[in-house]
Amino acid sequence: MVDERVIVAYDVADDRRRYRLCKALERYGVRIQYSVFELTITRKDLHKLVDDLNGLIDNSVDRLLVLPLCSGCQAGAGRYGNTTSYEPEHTIII
Repeated sequence: MVDERVIVAYDVADDRRRYRLCKALERYGVRIQYSVFELTITRKDLHKLVDDLNGLIDNSVDRLLVLPLCSGCQAGAGRYGNTTSYEPEHTIII
């Protein structure tokens, strides 16, 4: 199976839902910003992940964006500033 590069961004209102969503995404990729993950994933696993993530969010208040990157988009993508992935040492609940 061919892996795809995918960007997943989210805006989740509830801390518990946000934590569960982050844990699910960490199994497939790396956090590149606070609420943005970059994944390298098979199409089959992506469909399963999207189904799982949809089950974790509240569709009335939360938002989830899944953007598959074509090869042209990948080649044109640029990273600037601190390009290390964001990995929080512990969860902060505000």
